[in-house]
Amino acid sequence: MYTRLEINFPISELEAAEQPLKTTLQELGVQKDDLENLIFGRAEKKLAHFETAWTRPAVDRTGTEEKFAPIEVRYVRLIGEAVDTSPESATGYTLDEFEVWTTGESSRNVALAASGGKAAGASNRPKDFAEAYGSMLTIDGKYGARWQAAAPDLTITLAQPAVVDRVVFSSDRPAAAGNDPVAPIVCEYRIEVSLDQKKWTEVANSKNRKPKNDAHRRIRLIRLEATAKQRQHIADLKAEIGRVQGQLSAIAQLPSWWVGTPRQPAEPSHVLLGGDPERPGIAVVPASLHVLSRVAGQYELAAEAPEGQRRQALAEWIVARDNPLTPRVLANRLWHYHFGTGIVATPSDLGFMGGRPTDPDLLDWLAINIHAEQWRLKPLHKRIMLSQAYRQASAYRAVAARTDSRARYLWRYPPRRLAAEEIRDTMLQVAGKLNTEMGGPGFRLYEYTQDNVATYYPLAEFGPPTFRRSVYHQNVRASQIDLLSEFDSPDCAFSTPRRSATTTPLQALTLMNHSFTIDMARAFAERIEQDVQYDPASGDRTAVIQRAFVLLFSRPCSEEERIAARRTIEEHGMRAFCRALLNANELIYIN
Repeated sequence: MYTRLEINFPISELEAAEQPLKTTLQELGVQKDDLENLIFGRAEKKLAHFETAWTRPAVDRTGTEEKFAPIEVRYVRLIGEAVDTSPESATGYTLDEFEVWTTGESSRNVALAASGGKAAGASNRPKDFAEAYGSMLTIDGKYGARWQAAAPDLTITLAQPAVVDRVVFSSDRPAAAGNDPVAPIVCEYRIEVSLDQKKWTEVANSKNRKPKNDAHRRIRLIRLEATAKQRQHIADLKAEIGRVQGQLSAIAQLPSWWVGTPRQPAEPSHVLLGGDPERPGIAVVPASLHVLSRVAGQYELAAEAPEGQRRQALAEWIVARDNPLTPRVLANRLWHYHFGTGIVATPSDLGFMGGRPTDPDLLDWLAINIHAEQWRLKPLHKRIMLSQAYRQASAYRAVAARTDSRARYLWRYPPRRLAAEEIRDTMLQVAGKLNTEMGGPGFRLYEYTQDNVATYYPLAEFGPPTFRRSVYHQNVRASQIDLLSEFDSPDCAFSTPRRSATTTPLQALTLMNHSFTIDMARAFAERIEQDVQYDPASGDRTAVIQRAFVLLFSRPCSEEERIAARRTIEEHGMRAFCRALLNANELIYIN
């Protein structure tokens, strides 16, 4: 059972701050409603008069056409003035296609992206009009995917001026199977055209179309019937309502989060036969797992033992001195992180179905050390990293390899590739861009938007806010970050006891061509040139080459490497040289 827990803020103070604003907001709402009801009641008596001007059908989500006198244009814009689901709002409508048709018998849609057209407008999703992502919604000639307006205007730029006489737009063409039929559509609008984007001419509007629904009809009648003074009064009330709502939202709310609520079981617990809750078996009491009693000890409580006592008993059993399983699992996992493989190769399964330990005595010795250090892990990290096994080289020996090809018995340090996050942080570090600031909010390598569902778009460009260590990356289950995913960063939706280490063509292509690598190569080149005060005109490139190798590989370059590096710099420049070094296996593999 879960409940919402609110703490650390006096409720009386919050109510004292909110109540006057809520009262004011209610009073303003009543004033606005009363005035609009008065105007609407007067307008309804003249309904027949107003309806004579509404000679055309209402806007149709499957396609609305506007015809006008032929005119030469380069730019066409739709300006939304109201939305059917909220006739007082001019934003939030959707469009799946907007067409601009030329005159004559061979009329064609010149707005199409395939014909050179471009669309622009504020969107609730960042990639709706991003050419780099192959996205040009509303003019791609496809029905289904829809633009969601975050501002009233949509502007179409034609490849070249053309004489046009009609536009057609829709939010849900018949071919758009599966679209949400209640997605908002623009119900009040005007169409404007221009040749230079300086002088605009209105060629069509929706004033003589019938209202889309009762709410739209009400708002239209109020606007038509209200006097100039009344319209101004309504506008002032709306502005004041917006101001008060802003003040209300600025008040800090009670901090809250979802927490478990322990509660005493109301009835005895039973073993469920076959997992069926309708087939209760024998009654059971709070106790340790019987199958582990031989190696981990056991405890058993009375059936009426309170919830707190049950939790404490379980916690004490897990870390009990006579329970060797917990420190063994923990020690094995630490060893796994340092060497790439644990003493038991299956870190989440030390049971019968898991791997056999290569050195059971060593595992027990490490587990004993965890107890001796009162569960503090830093001393054990230090012991492992100062050991001869950890500090030995990874040099290959054929004789040893014939007996133990995978170096499970550590006759050499097992070479391993850096994890995805380590590769990213290493590139930032050598480029001099890594932000080592600790703590605080994290960062995102994706853009987050929320419409009906949350959507995540990988960033196309990276800047200083994203240059923190990857441990501060705010990852989400639904997001895939190409730079990390290609190097086997696990799916956040699943538990991953050990990472894969694959080798794929995409890894090489990503490391070579990703915009992040290119940015880091440029920054790395600038850092080296600044470090050695490099003068390209001098022709002496030895210093920059040596500095690059020391920064990347912690060693001087060989004569053969120096010659190859010099040739690369002369033919392709410093950035290409740095980019090539960032792609070296020596950088991303620990040997």
